[in-house]
Amino acid sequence: MDIKVIAENIEKFRSSECNTKENGRYRSWEIVFKDFDEHQDDKDYDYLARSLALYLASWGMMRGSSKLLTDYNYLIHIPAVQIILVDFPELKNYPQNEKEIEAYVRLVWKKITALKNYYSKVGISPTDTLLTKIMLGTEAATPAYDQYFRKFLKANGLTQKLGEQSLKEVWALWFKIKSDLSNEVDYPPVKLLDMAGFQYGQEN
Repeated sequence: MDIKVIAENIEKFRSSECNTKENGRYRSWEIVFKDFDEHQDDKDYDYLARSLALYLASWGMMRGSSKLLTDYNYLIHIPAVQIILVDFPELKNYPQNEKEIEAYVRLVWKKITALKNYYSKVGISPTDTLLTKIMLGTEAATPAYDQYFRKFLKANGLTQKLGEQSLKEVWALWFKIKSDLSNEVDYPPVKLLDMAGFQYGQEN
């Protein structure tokens, strides 16, 4: 995919009504990301679990037959919050070059696995979409692997199945395009790629 197309998709997402309105749905990401950043040290698990639950609801993860909707309240996320806050500063220290990708992705995958094990244990289906939306919202460590982002991965010839290989490829894509996005880099790297992927997936 042409870098220009990726940049255009980022801008389309950024200028969409749901993202520009102060109370727009897409801006739920900014709220939860800020909450975790500001409260990582005081360990206010209850507050952060509420913030995470509201974000997940806003981003479509509490609907239909989801047990997050039918069986539980926000307190179910407290152990997940505790997992998220482990190595939190390290995962906010994003790779600065391609040599740092492998070690970073290894740490990300360790946390995804821990979250997957927790949600499985309490009877909540730990889908790739749920796990990566949590990682995106709290640390911006992965894009959200939903149907839209997978279309974007396919269009770029990248691995669509969530795993260490795919995450490495996503970061490699970032370093390939970042110099051409000099006016766009006001969000974490994979958040920008998530914007591009979501926009592309909706249109194709």
